[in-house]
Amino acid sequence: MIHLFNFRRYKTLYFSSIQFIKKVDRETNATKTLRHYLLLLMRILALSALILAFAQPYIPDSTGALDSEKVIVFHVDNSFSMAAKGTNGDLLNQAKTTVRSIAQQQPRDQKYMLTSNALTGGEHRFITLTELEDRLDEIAISPQIRSLTNPLNSIQQHLQSEQFKGAVQHVFLSDFQNVNIEQSKADVQLDSTAQYNLLKLVPQNQNNLFIDSVWFDSPFQRQQQNSTLNVRINNLSDVAITNAEVNLTVGSIKRQALVDVPAKGYTTSSINFTTKTIGTHKAKVEVMDQNLYFDNQFYFTFHVNEAVEVLIINGEDGSKYPAQVFATDDFYQVNELPVKQIQLDALAKADFVILNGLNQFSSGLITQIKQHTERGQLITIIPGTKVDQRSYNQLLTHLELPAINDPVAQSLRIQTIHSDQSFFDGMFTKSVDQIRMPPLNKYYASRSYTRSNYFSLIDLENEQPLLVQAGNGNTFMYFTAGNQSFNDFSQSALFAATLLRMGELSQANHDLWLTIGENNSAKYRIDPPDDEVISLHRPPYSFIPSSSYKDGYLRINADFTEEQRNIEAGNYAIQTKDKQLGYLALNYSRKESDLTFAHSSVINSFLKQRGAQHIRYDDIVNFSDSEQLSVQDGLEYWRILVILAALFLMMEMLIVILWKA
Repeated sequence: MIHLFNFRRYKTLYFSSIQFIKKVDRETNATKTLRHYLLLLMRILALSALILAFAQPYIPDSTGALDSEKVIVFHVDNSFSMAAKGTNGDLLNQAKTTVRSIAQQQPRDQKYMLTSNALTGGEHRFITLTELEDRLDEIAISPQIRSLTNPLNSIQQHLQSEQFKGAVQHVFLSDFQNVNIEQSKADVQLDSTAQYNLLKLVPQNQNNLFIDSVWFDSPFQRQQQNSTLNVRINNLSDVAITNAEVNLTVGSIKRQALVDVPAKGYTTSSINFTTKTIGTHKAKVEVMDQNLYFDNQFYFTFHVNEAVEVLIINGEDGSKYPAQVFATDDFYQVNELPVKQIQLDALAKADFVILNGLNQFSSGLITQIKQHTERGQLITIIPGTKVDQRSYNQLLTHLELPAINDPVAQSLRIQTIHSDQSFFDGMFTKSVDQIRMPPLNKYYASRSYTRSNYFSLIDLENEQPLLVQAGNGNTFMYFTAGNQSFNDFSQSALFAATLLRMGELSQANHDLWLTIGENNSAKYRIDPPDDEVISLHRPPYSFIPSSSYKDGYLRINADFTEEQRNIEAGNYAIQTKDKQLGYLALNYSRKESDLTFAHSSVINSFLKQRGAQHIRYDDIVNFSDSEQLSVQDGLEYWRILVILAALFLMMEMLIVILWKA
């Protein structure tokens, strides 16, 4: 309108001199009109482009986006790795700031959904901006780890159950570790119409020093004797670390060590201490690291017995050598009884029972031995010289050991010691493949020798077993007699070493620790809990884990429920209603300790393989980056419109300058 008001109209001029005509520009009315209309067009186009640019027009990514209803779904990864430091505080707080920045740019009536790694039912509901900001304050660091597709699939299923037909925009804020990709399910199919905005939080420092496991040199610990604890410490940085401080706490006992850890490697630190009291001990080892803290501490428990009760039941062909093996160590309290004088209380009290030189078993003795193994106590069988195959094989069937056949008089050497079995851990300092021992003159053949329910520990040259361990780990059998009429094997160092190892294993009655949320279990040799409920207790946490009682062991599973996985790591008391049974150490998973992150191309390819079509990926390095982020509704054109507005103004100026009236 301004342009038209300034439009100069032509007037009729009367003149008397031809000289005046020469001063009039040679321009027709049609040419002037064209120039003015071109100027008008450039001004209208420039102004229209500028107005549309501020309106931020876009073409929706799908037909679903044409719906007037839209929800923005924020998922904030609050796993332990998000506690790493960014340029503006830790990554979790940076993610919260980013969510607020995006939400404040949206219309006031916009619907939101906010989920964390908890993925509780309350998180799967539509909320307002005010509720969103309140919920953000409640999100804290959590031990739960989620795959990349887990929350996306969970949200998608909820929206489908609610029959939501509007447009869906996912905003996923995470550091996108490799573990998030590796744990994702392959069969998940994502919404092809939804928009996926992946915002990666980048830590300043990707170095991490952490403890991933501990173990003792000996399978059991003794009172008033030195114990050696091995601690494995990993260094994921590119720089070797010197004099890293490692602290051990066992009750009132405190020990410290300084270790050097190579770059991108690990080292094992050995710490010695002496336990003065018997019973179950709670312990903790810690490494000093300034980056992530959740994996600096490692909890474990161990048990110290006063002695090992060894009961040797001697048969007709009983050998003197088993008692002599244990006589060298006063930690073993040896009690010898003839088979005809077995006392039930002595059998129940024993930690380790040796059936030495028996030729047959009565039905009552078979029942007692079976009950003994079901309580988790250790049994070793050394047959006599004239065994009754029927009663022997009846017992061996109950114990899930290979059946025994007639004795074979054949000179054979030991061919294979299966040192890869856990039974031999720490027994040999070098390879035992070429071990040379005097040949055995006689042995018992095995009638049905398969390894489905048991493990062969030592084999002869003809691949017949010499020493076998049952699958439950509580029962062993030598397939040769201890009597000298068979051979001299019972006088060898290998016989003594294996028998002493069995004595040690009779004390290895529980695991040192469990990892929260993983499919593993710890077993404890305790009396049956009489169908009482087992609970784990450590203030302020108390909950009932999945547990079972079998073969004399209480087994506690660490694959807890979703709510139980939010507990803190530490040493928990194992309790019934009126009794404390022991302690269980629970540690956080170390999966997120490795601060390696997936590349954007890997993430994009991963999501597209699962049906996602509209993916946007951005890095958030500092706070200023997060302030500039907005949720993209589709193909945006405001940048193009700003450029067009500037172009039209330039064209107007060129017309004014170059096309003079």
